[in-house]
Amino acid sequence: MEKLSVLGADAMRVECNFDGLVGPSHHYGGLGVGNVASQSHGGQASSPLRAALQGLDKMGRLHQWGIPQAILPPAPRPAIDWLRRIGFRGDSDWQVVEDVAEHDPRWLTVAYSGSSMWAANIGTFAPSCDSLDRRAHLVIANLTSSVHRALEPASAVEALRRWLRAESCDVIEPLPAGWVWRDEGAANHMWLSRPDSSLGLHVLVHEPTDDPVVDQAPLARFPARQSRTASAAVARCLRLPPLATLLVAQHPAAIAAGVFHNDVIATSHQEVLLCHELAFEAGEAAVHAIAKRYLQRCGEPLRVRVITQQELSLKDAVASYLFNGQLVGPPSRRWGDPLWFVCPQQCREIPAAARLIERLQVEGFLDRVAFMELRESMRNGGGPACLRIRLQLTEDERAAVPRNAWYSTELDARLRSAISSTYPERIEPAWLGTRECFDRIVAAQRAVEAALGIESRTSENAR
Repeated sequence: MEKLSVLGADAMRVECNFDGLVGPSHHYGGLGVGNVASQSHGGQASSPLRAALQGLDKMGRLHQWGIPQAILPPAPRPAIDWLRRIGFRGDSDWQVVEDVAEHDPRWLTVAYSGSSMWAANIGTFAPSCDSLDRRAHLVIANLTSSVHRALEPASAVEALRRWLRAESCDVIEPLPAGWVWRDEGAANHMWLSRPDSSLGLHVLVHEPTDDPVVDQAPLARFPARQSRTASAAVARCLRLPPLATLLVAQHPAAIAAGVFHNDVIATSHQEVLLCHELAFEAGEAAVHAIAKRYLQRCGEPLRVRVITQQELSLKDAVASYLFNGQLVGPPSRRWGDPLWFVCPQQCREIPAAARLIERLQVEGFLDRVAFMELRESMRNGGGPACLRIRLQLTEDERAAVPRNAWYSTELDARLRSAISSTYPERIEPAWLGTRECFDRIVAAQRAVEAALGIESRTSENAR
């Protein structure tokens, strides 16, 4: 049997949130397969301006709580190179968009997709304390289950390699394209650790089937968006030892109810796991296996709270996004101390969710709770946890991140100014084919890049 590893136990790690800044092309295209909120709001009017400010409000709250917070820039939109690859033409970027608008406008909502805002899907991270080579690794997700999301990996690699220097973190290219390799990143990954984050267990949640050849997922109404084949490959790429890795199948009933990612039905932080009774296909056996492996790996008992259907139905779990709240705690936190919780305003509005949060406070799982207004993101199917990826970094690894990546009140003010002066107040999908929309989004993209202190990634051929 593999012995308990102590790799990297001498270096203290702090969990840092890297949030995706909502981009100026945020709109409701209804493109999220299996995502109830995305599909039910498709075609409605969105507000990129409000969405971006709501995201900054959430970052600001976590910053006030002392949680290290960095910002990832939105991916450049529209995706002109991709439109050219599928046959649209023009001497300038605008002429390419004009060609799409004239001949097949359905591709405009894909090319303008702002889904890179959900940084939980950007990749899967393993801290240096867990990897066999004692390096931090981050595998960029290929997102091949959705055509609009498959546009993101290239810009994700660029953004992460800008903020995470090679000497401190190995940013790994995505897995091969293809349905059996579909990988949606940290939204299907939980890192359970010691309270000092010196050692952890990686739980990778995947589709119910484990056969990469006979895969029925594409035939389902709500197909599973994380394959077991991909999860196993991600664990290998992260250089994780067997004792630090556990693959767990998602429950088919949850997927059918619109739980397209594990972070819509389970959440964790350090030694605490909160999950719905229908989160995992094996039910209690899966929870027992996670707790047993955590004890083997970390030498302490896992604190588990299983939420029943009677306490919170699958329907209310999806509507409230309670499990998509962010569990956080101070660096000085000890085992058993209650956690802090950032959750959507809907958790206060849906009675079952509100009662459950109160119960978790009484039971000692939660202490401080912040209900955040994130309705713009929620209507497109993403809550607080969707907007960030968690990286557990040592002091040296944090020091290697450029200063302009980190949230501050000064950066917040610069971004709010840029957003307020350039972002569209309202976008309806029909507007995407207009020159006004194109010019507005390109200008806004450049404004936020300037506020972040990074070189513009927007084409100079935008005229």
